[in-house]
Amino acid sequence: MRKEELIWQDPVPTVEYTLTDSEIEDLKVKLLNSGLTRTELINTAWDSARTFRGSDFRVALMEQESD
Repeated sequence: MRKEELIWQDPVPTVEYTLTDSEIEDLKVKLLNSGLTRTELINTAWDSARTFRGSDFRVALMEQESD
């Protein structure tokens, strides 16, 4: 992570824990029950990935399985 503070970027807090499988499943359920359409969820994921910073590890995207 950069030592230099870039004023246009939000600070990335240090994380000292790992989500459990149960917590991950709970988050997935909350997202799927958020009322957003599939298209809105996909657009949000792409927008997040498109603006990803190398120093920002808050969002992790998983590959989708093809049918």
